[in-house]
Amino acid sequence: MECQMNTENLSAISAEATRIRGKMTVRKVSCEVLVKMPRRDFRCEMEADIEEGATIEEARRSHILLALEVGIAANRAVLAEAWITEEQFASRVQVLKKNTIAHLERLMTDDGLLTPAAEAA
Repeated sequence: MECQMNTENLSAISAEATRIRGKMTVRKVSCEVLVKMPRRDFRCEMEADIEEGATIEEARRSHILLALEVGIAANRAVLAEAWITEEQFASRVQVLKKNTIAHLERLMTDDGLLTPAAEAA
C-alpha cells in the first residue's frame, strides 16, 4: 500500500523534524570497521565522548573523524599481522584520508561552514 502525502503535511512534518533536531544534543559517537581478508577478518571499534551539548551536525563530523581513526587502526592490525605490505597500508590510509576530507567538505558545506566549490571559483 503506497502512502500519498500532500505538500502541506510534508511541510509540517519537515518543520517538526527540524524543530526537534534543533533540541537534540549528542554525547557519544561510535564506529566499527571490519576488514575482510581471505582467511581472517580484522575488526576494530572505538567509542568517543564528544563535547557536552554537541549538535547533530557536530556529531556527524565527529563520527566521520572517528571512522577515519578506526579505519586506520583496523588496517594497521592487518599490516601488523603481515596480511598487507607497508605500501598497501599507506595506500589504504591515503584513500581513507582523501574520502574523509571529501565527506567532511560536503557536510561542512551543507551545514553552511564552507562555501560550495562552484561558488568559490
